[in-house]
Amino acid sequence: MPKFDVSSIGFYVLDILGRPVSRIPEGGRADYIEEIRMTVAGTAGATGMDCAI
Repeated sequence: MPKFDVSSIGFYVLDILGRPVSRIPEGGRADYIEEIRMTVAGTAGATGMDCAI
């Protein structure tokens, strides 16, 4: 089995994406959206995810 050693230095960001957004609720209220996803971004996070796949 191959062995890999990687150091990934940088930012790790979690983006939360929702769709569809038909309007922005007034005064800090909430509204329903049909789909929500979490994605990894940033120089360290994206590299780490790519290496893990």
